[in-house]
Amino acid sequence: MVLDPYELRAKAIYDQTSLHELGRILNQISSHRGYRFGERNPKLVESVLKEGSPEEGKVGFAEIRRVIREETLGEYLHSIKPLEVK
Repeated sequence: MVLDPYELRAKAIYDQTSLHELGRILNQISSHRGYRFGERNPKLVESVLKEGSPEEGKVGFAEIRRVIREETLGEYLHSIKPLEVK
């Protein structure tokens, strides 16, 4: 059984989750910690992370903040996931 961590993160905001689901959420969050993007090249932080890379279809965090408003990042990522994967 494959559990989508972004779907679980969105669900956990409003509903109870099982311990297995909570473990999947925490595992996904912790596995993406560690080396921070841009430590090698600080200019990338300003250009790519903040503004994004339109030619690669990547949005920056400034745009994401504008779009998500009151949602959490997990809810937003789940909402933009392609429908065939949901």
